[in-house]
Amino acid sequence: MNKIYGFGNALIDIEIRISEDQLKNISIPKGSMRHISNDELESLLRRFNSQRYSAMPGGSIANSLHAANKHNAEIYFSCSIGDDEFGELFIDSFKLMNESISFYKSSLPTGICLIFVTPDGERTMAALVLLFPIFMMLDHIARSGLTTVSYTHLRAHET
Repeated sequence: MNKIYGFGNALIDIEIRISEDQLKNISIPKGSMRHISNDELESLLRRFNSQRYSAMPGGSIANSLHAANKHNAEIYFSCSIGDDEFGELFIDSFKLMNESISFYKSSLPTGICLIFVTPDGERTMAALVLLFPIFMMLDHIARSGLTTVSYTHLRAHET
């Protein structure tokens, strides 16, 4: 069995279904992605709260590990999360999948990617990604998992 250890940011993908007119009013070109501030995130969440469709763990590393797990790989993930409801949602998702997770709990909020979906299925994203250096997580790495892995998965800008 393959064993994979990933390092990265924990993100929560929040899907919001909106009209074309609503999309025009958020100042993000259709089909693109823009990084936003925490204030912008809070404003958008309030504005579109009733149109939230789903909130699921995301981020490229976590998504890759979830996919590998579905193909019987044993996976481990070390990440940084905020001490908030989204951080707990992220952790719980790994536990539900019988995946191993270790994490550094930060005073900063968990990263969020708002995914605005228009009726034609086009996705437009607004992301609050707070990068946490790996050195902050060293005490939170599951070393027992790291010593037995076949592969490691990380992104250069997240380390």
